[in-house]
Amino acid sequence: MRRDDKAITLGVLLLFLAAAASAAAQERLPAGSVRMAPAPQQVAAGGSAAAASTDVEAEQTLREFRTMMQAERRALVNGLMDLTPEEHEKFWPVYNQYRADMTRVNNRLFVLIRDFASDFDTLSDQKAQTLLNEHLSIEDAAHRVKASYVDRFAQVLPPKKVARFYQIDNKMDAVLRAELAKDIPLVR
Repeated sequence: MRRDDKAITLGVLLLFLAAAASAAAQERLPAGSVRMAPAPQQVAAGGSAAAASTDVEAEQTLREFRTMMQAERRALVNGLMDLTPEEHEKFWPVYNQYRADMTRVNNRLFVLIRDFASDFDTLSDQKAQTLLNEHLSIEDAAHRVKASYVDRFAQVLPPKKVARFYQIDNKMDAVLRAELAKDIPLVR
């Protein structure tokens, strides 16, 4: 196994462990509760103080998980990119903006998952269609962000390193998508 393959395997393992740690932290929620917190207006409309407290804890856990995942992602990218000092200085500001834009897209995904979870038992055909349309819109938005940054990364890195970055980024996204797919039930 090549050094890069070992590093990616280690990185994927770290991402998996981070996801497992987040899941373990969320196990403190009451049995049968949804992992994603309901929207604030749902809590305000009829949630109890205990439910609101659990929702706040779930939101805090989600924030902590996302912070940890961003740090792990950054460490993996840093370890796998083999940047020169000059490339390093120019790459990270572009990377930080790219991740900020991707986080905005991923926020929509978290809302979508939360909406699906809250409506799971009573999901109508109309709501299913709305959720599907939003999912496709989110995928399209993620693709647009990624495509819009190719030229920006190419201004600070040679083409092979740009391609390498997108490979690394796509592999990490695939691991996270697989974890989500494992935990999200099929529509009934």
